[in-house]
Amino acid sequence: MAHTGWTGKCVMLDFVRGTYFVLLTNKKHSPVIVQPGGFNIFEGDLSPAAKYGNLADLYYGGLLAPAASM
Repeated sequence: MAHTGWTGKCVMLDFVRGTYFVLLTNKKHSPVIVQPGGFNIFEGDLSPAAKYGNLADLYYGGLLAPAASM
């Protein structure tokens, strides 16, 4: 189950593995970049944390990767 919000929060609950992931950002409270045609964007939307899919991939990649042998 996942929930994302407009301001930059993301919560993922994995009931099968008993894990959770919480991301709290403030990306919509960043400076505005004025675009031609009036379609402005927030600077925070350009950060790596704005891409929930990438962060979910990193999180689950770490959970599902084989344990490193020492």
